[in-house]
Amino acid sequence: MGCWNRLGVNCLVNIYSFEDFYEKASENELDEDLLLTSLNLDDNRPTSAFRWLLSNPVLHQSLSPDDSKWLRTNLINIRQKSPLNEYIRELEAIATAMIGEYWLLPLFHHRQTLRFEGDTERGIYYSLGAGHHFRKFGLKISFM
Repeated sequence: MGCWNRLGVNCLVNIYSFEDFYEKASENELDEDLLLTSLNLDDNRPTSAFRWLLSNPVLHQSLSPDDSKWLRTNLINIRQKSPLNEYIRELEAIATAMIGEYWLLPLFHHRQTLRFEGDTERGIYYSLGAGHHFRKFGLKISFM
């Protein structure tokens, strides 16, 4: 972190086990300015991405209460009004908005493509790390 110090930035890196990271998020105890984590979907289906966006405690703790409510409201609206084969199009719009607002910043390690009944042309998500063996990072940043 020496190069950051020369620029007047103090940076503390906290490394958590998978279990500790998600426990802290579930209890709303992560106070880092930047969180690095992975997105690993079980079966590459839009329903898995939907479930992750709706229920991931790290994601929702990272958002403001209003932004988390917006996300949940939009996802519930998709579930109530869209047939399953439309989820990928709807989720793509939400993910694009979240990336555009800097709520999510994809880190490209390898590509994970969502599939629905043979349709692989839409909905590419990216993942960093591999499941439970990847440690979760939180950065606490302050300016001197």
